[in-house]
Amino acid sequence: MDLAIDTGVFIVSVISGGPAQLAGMRANDVITHLDGVAMHTTSDLIRKVLAGYQIGDIVAVTVIRGANVITLSVTLSS
Repeated sequence: MDLAIDTGVFIVSVISGGPAQLAGMRANDVITHLDGVAMHTTSDLIRKVLAGYQIGDIVAVTVIRGANVITLSVTLSS
């Protein structure tokens, strides 16, 4: 896919009106960190969210978008 990085969680699509879209996440973003912890795989992301957060928590999600590094505040929902 000619990305600038080789690890992270590639976002294929976001749900319209969902927490990710409301926070500004877009298709083709790559999640690299969740609250400062590196995310290398989808499994890393799922484990971190399930083990450490509840519905309504706000998490800092760092994404690579093109050549830019962006941190988004995502409010978790069910």
